[in-house]
Amino acid sequence: MLQLLQKLCTKDMVDVSSAASDDQQTSISQVIYVGVHIVSTLITIEMLKYPKLCYDHFALLSHMLEVYPEMIPKLNHEAFSHISGTLDYGLHHQDEEIVGTCLRSLRALAFYHYNEREGGRDGLGPHGTDADGNFQDGILSKFLRSLMQLLLFEDYSMDLVGGAADALFPLIPGISTFF
Repeated sequence: MLQLLQKLCTKDMVDVSSAASDDQQTSISQVIYVGVHIVSTLITIEMLKYPKLCYDHFALLSHMLEVYPEMIPKLNHEAFSHISGTLDYGLHHQDEEIVGTCLRSLRALAFYHYNEREGGRDGLGPHGTDADGNFQDGILSKFLRSLMQLLLFEDYSMDLVGGAADALFPLIPGISTFF
């Protein structure tokens, strides 16, 4: 199923037919998110220990967050919690390719949120805040703390420093208003 969803993403990216419209792209992104929600609820953290499944899952997740970030606020709480939990798991994975993919996903998520907020829109909406509506305690600040924990106190490959810096920049509140 993950490979089928990846093929749908690829078809959406390279489909140059004249029949393509904004409505069609929206429906493809919705299909992909619904498909990922269905499949991801079946994938446990224990299953992500299988390398092929893990690579496919994080590759699809990264692609979705980079290409279709506008779908994130439309996700229900359960689907978003699963995606954020999976990203947190991937950040602390032993494979540096998985960690790099998660860093790109975090970067895309944070850039989307702050670009939307800069435009006066809701950004991640209820997913970007805590229960009281406070952005400082929302999911992005949790990822900021997690990334800082990784960089300062955990052992990681120096090859990940560039990706970590790219993800860290939009996660730091206040700095994101300058780009």
